[in-house]
Amino acid sequence: MRCILVIKVKHIDALIIFLMSIVLLVDSINGYFKLNNSSFTFPISQIYKTGILLLILLRLHRKAFFLFIIACTFSILFLPTILQFVQGYSVSIYSDSLKIVKYLTPIICFVYFRELFLQNRIWTIKKLFFFIRISYIIIVVNVLMKFVGLGFSLYRSGIGSKGYIYAGNEISTVFLILYAVLAFELIAKGKKIRFWVFFAFTINVAFVLGSKSAILGVLLVALLLRVRPLAILASSKKLGNFMVVSAVVIPLGIFWFLNRVVSSELFQNRILYYYNKVDLLTLILSSRNLYFQTAFDIYKNNYNTLEKLIGIGQSRYEEITGHTIEMDFLDIFFAYGVTGIFLFLGTILLACYLFYKRKDNVNYPFARLSYLFFILLVIISSLAGHVFSSGIAGIFIGFVFAMTYLRRVV
Repeated sequence: MRCILVIKVKHIDALIIFLMSIVLLVDSINGYFKLNNSSFTFPISQIYKTGILLLILLRLHRKAFFLFIIACTFSILFLPTILQFVQGYSVSIYSDSLKIVKYLTPIICFVYFRELFLQNRIWTIKKLFFFIRISYIIIVVNVLMKFVGLGFSLYRSGIGSKGYIYAGNEISTVFLILYAVLAFELIAKGKKIRFWVFFAFTINVAFVLGSKSAILGVLLVALLLRVRPLAILASSKKLGNFMVVSAVVIPLGIFWFLNRVVSSELFQNRILYYYNKVDLLTLILSSRNLYFQTAFDIYKNNYNTLEKLIGIGQSRYEEITGHTIEMDFLDIFFAYGVTGIFLFLGTILLACYLFYKRKDNVNYPFARLSYLFFILLVIISSLAGHVFSSGIAGIFIGFVFAMTYLRRVV
């Protein structure tokens, strides 16, 4: 009986990993129909991702306390929607439920991938890295479709390229995670030349994608993974080599980067266009400071005490403000009140403690990557949003965070 149960669990894991491996392909098919036919409303991608989550929860059925916590968190965050509905306000039960599920997706996937990494099975780990590689290929193929006249731009203004992937700005988060995992794998295997070739290719794809977060993120990840100041300073030989290489590479790198930026669509059509229309802060934050001011004025004048405590729900928040701020911390605060931001910050602090404690453990080579990426994603979510509130990105966030429990490189 126990053997049969183990076999069933293995089959469920194999099915989940396979379904995750083509999640971006399904999103692309969904995007193809939706972006080519505005009347197409059937949520293929959303149903698909919901099915994956249900399978994961089924797989985690023995973790009763964890499932209880997830259920309680969902209920707490859904409470303001119910109260707004009872008071007669216009709310969307479906979209509010969906938004909460998106916030919970990284946590659910983290626990699931942690379970797989702790089992430390070679077959499973190989399949998981296949999932990452195929996802990277799907994104790159979609982004490069621009050169054959296919796909759609990342922004409505026509800037960037995302192929047929329906996801919006969160594609930058997914792209960055995939690059970081594969780049760190190359470092762990000692393949330095492949690492820099892979970096050169990915940074050029990031420019075609046209996202500031993706471009700066790829550069920052590469620097964080390859440059260790304390190790360089501790060795006179390494310091000498570093200074010689820096004297040649840094000027060439700066020249290439500035030339690439100035000639990019992002600079020509977006930054230059808005430069003379708005102040520098508004330009850098893409008007998020203006959205914040609007939301804060409404919060101060229209929210009652209870609403300030538990929020008003996502759909009601979007209706009265007209636009989300696109900064995860602030959007959570205005949608779910003090309670929501307390839950979010509590989760962030707990994760920070976990990753910091494990980052220097030599038995877990990817723990450092999880820690570095945790910090990077918190920064991106605070400035650009679309990180912890994205269902499709949540799967990959859960993966990179759970890698802190990965013992081996295969």
